[in-house]
Amino acid sequence: MENKRRFSRIACDENIVIKFKENFVEATLVEISLKGALVQFKEDLGTQVGDCFQLLLTLKESNDVIQFKTEVIYSINSYIGVKFVLLDIESFMLICRFLEARTNAPQQIRHELDSLVLPGFRGSKENYERT
Repeated sequence: MENKRRFSRIACDENIVIKFKENFVEATLVEISLKGALVQFKEDLGTQVGDCFQLLLTLKESNDVIQFKTEVIYSINSYIGVKFVLLDIESFMLICRFLEARTNAPQQIRHELDSLVLPGFRGSKENYERT
């Protein structure tokens, strides 16, 4: 079967916190890319395709917290696939470094980063300038 993904998924096993309907729930980040993630829950949250929630990932190395606004794109048993719909520039740069540090092919992540278009920003990926 042909892989149609444009962004590499990086396997991980990170504890995360989800804010869904004013509740905070612990979960596991199973895979992540520049555009989305696969999350595993211990219990069914009753999420449906199209639901939005906050995903909070605390980086072990620095205690920085990456916050994502996500939208559910599929749900199978205890697994939920989400796409990132809102990510501030600081969190975006942190997730890029997080991905590069956890892959055997950091140049692939940089290539994928180069293919992204960030509306409202111009300049190189190292020095974004708000327009």
